[in-house]
Amino acid sequence: MRDQSCNSICLNGPEADTQNLNPNFVFKSGWAGQASDFEPLKQALKKLIPEAVFSDWQQEESKPQTCVQPCIAIGHSLGFADLISSSQTWQGAISLQGFTHFRSAAVDSCTGTPSRLLRQMQKRFSESPEKVVREFLNSAGFTDSELWPAEFALDQLSDAATQVLSEDLQRLYELNMSLPTGMNILAIATQDDPIVPASLTEYCFRGKTGVVLHWLSDGHRHAVHKHQAQACANLIANWLHT
Repeated sequence: MRDQSCNSICLNGPEADTQNLNPNFVFKSGWAGQASDFEPLKQALKKLIPEAVFSDWQQEESKPQTCVQPCIAIGHSLGFADLISSSQTWQGAISLQGFTHFRSAAVDSCTGTPSRLLRQMQKRFSESPEKVVREFLNSAGFTDSELWPAEFALDQLSDAATQVLSEDLQRLYELNMSLPTGMNILAIATQDDPIVPASLTEYCFRGKTGVVLHWLSDGHRHAVHKHQAQACANLIANWLHT
């Protein structure tokens, strides 16, 4: 597991009094996502919680730092699992269409993506990574050209980006984790998500201790943080004050 930290604005320790401290939201996108995807949500949150600090998750070699604000993880899709499985201590976490399992064989039922489809995707990605990324973004709801992440609008992905995406596809295949004990989690999902079916969301979050699950409608897309930014911000602000 890569050791990462939430930059220099975080709080290391579950004893934090989050009622009296300004939150530091730390964002991590999912497969083929970009930090810029969170801009609509950041703008909406800033209006509701002006004192909040925003950080994008960065890979670091150092250990998590002890800082002033409580660190709240906000991960979209695979980004949620990346954050809560890191070595950082979080005072809470927010899942945006996230999951703790993805492949159907990794769970106790038929929920999730079949193993054969993920293997096929990995094979196709090794042959034509740009095409696979575009197809995935299209299926996730990034149909308007202005919504396409800039890096993937290029004719050719960089070697570094291709390597990371390839590793993350394998991580999706292997992912099989439990939610952290004692962590308060807000899970925001959609019933019509084309990537993460409602049955998988239910399996990962329904009835779990400390989890509040909310459903939104996003028009058969996997980009609730972009298309339903205000609704997500409202849910997050309410969750923090309850």
